[in-house]
Amino acid sequence: MNAHSKKYLSVPFLVPTIIFICLLIYLITGLQMGSLFLQGGVSNENFFPVILAVLGLLFSGKLVLDAFRYVNSDAPRKQIIKTNKPFILAIASALFIICFVYLGFTISAFLYVFAFQLFFDDKIRRVPFKLLTSALVTGAIYVLYVVVFRIHFG
Repeated sequence: MNAHSKKYLSVPFLVPTIIFICLLIYLITGLQMGSLFLQGGVSNENFFPVILAVLGLLFSGKLVLDAFRYVNSDAPRKQIIKTNKPFILAIASALFIICFVYLGFTISAFLYVFAFQLFFDDKIRRVPFKLLTSALVTGAIYVLYVVVFRIHFG
């Protein structure tokens, strides 16, 4: 492997690229769920995941472009990102939308929120509280989707 191709395997370029790919998978899976709208113009359950994926792709595309410019510049080489958390979060988001298709919103959202709480905790502690918080957040999001955004589930 030459030095030119090696720079594209560096963290500053690889992490935004992986995030972009995961969001692309997220978008494709969201679009495979069916129409974004029900008859009468009411948003379907996959409307917001698709919109979030599109926005995420725009922002992560910008990150990939900036990373491409960075690795091709003569700037001193230092790692911009010193953690693998963005990569793990992108994978978790892609897994969420895949679970959404097979398990439905309620279960997948609950698991997603719970996993995030565990992920950002230094030690696994207060699990009952995290379970309760996950249930409350999932319930609040469900009410927001159904009442405010009038998204139809199922």
